[in-house]
Amino acid sequence: MMKTSSLLLGTLFILSPAVQSKQAPTSGPVQIDIVRSTRASKIEANVQKRGVGENSQVRVKLLNGHEIAGYLSKIEMMSFSVTDKKTNQTTTISYEEVQRVRGHSFHWL
Repeated sequence: MMKTSSLLLGTLFILSPAVQSKQAPTSGPVQIDIVRSTRASKIEANVQKRGVGENSQVRVKLLNGHEIAGYLSKIEMMSFSVTDKKTNQTTTISYEEVQRVRGHSFHWL
């Protein structure tokens, strides 16, 4: 019985580094996803705070450098829509694509 316990404990100590190496990394892509989610959550909260309608004028700067201006016409869980009042063209934007949003007075949020 004692030999079996010793053998089992020895095997666990040998295998423990192999098991530990399969844990998720604490840096790299995991941290990037957390940062994106945090930024997207902040953008979503700011957009939802503004509400929809022609009085909810925004200017959105995307991560790719493009800017979209208009009013918030639709707010969803993963995206929102901005409609250009002059052309009536609506653009749906994912929160993950947004670098920053400026509101009615066009101060960056």
